[in-house]
Amino acid sequence: MNNGVRFKILDSLTSGFQVTTRYNHRPPVGKTNIDNLYLLTLGYAFDTTREREVA
Repeated sequence: MNNGVRFKILDSLTSGFQVTTRYNHRPPVGKTNIDNLYLLTLGYAFDTTREREVA
């Protein structure tokens, strides 16, 4: 199961939080059957195209 949210901080700057849960019905001895992964991300998008003047 994957759940997450993404937030816009500034024009091109974003942040996100995601939780991934995995279930194993036959875990190794001494281990739990549920694993959780927590991700906190930070991203920046930029545009490399240049505006062209129309003559």
